[in-house]
Amino acid sequence: MPLPYQPSYTNCTSDRIEIEKLAVKNITYKNREFRATTWQQDVLKPKKKGFIHIAPVQMEIEFKYLSGTYDIFGKPIYDTKTIQVTSKEVRVPVL
Repeated sequence: MPLPYQPSYTNCTSDRIEIEKLAVKNITYKNREFRATTWQQDVLKPKKKGFIHIAPVQMEIEFKYLSGTYDIFGKPIYDTKTIQVTSKEVRVPVL
């Protein structure tokens, strides 16, 4: 499943790894359990050494998770969180 907006990479070429079937994995992030999947993978090949700026994917994800509290009827209460992807800068060593 391709993303609606494809990220751009300066000073490097990229090869996209197609993911045929989404597989859900159990992960731990900041001491909390989550279920996650990988939508797209890119292999970056730098054209020069130094810093490479990776533009954000411009994806907003909203998910619900158990808050650990219950309402007066004993049903679990879910919290909602929205995540926005930020840009990254990667240092490329001399090869």
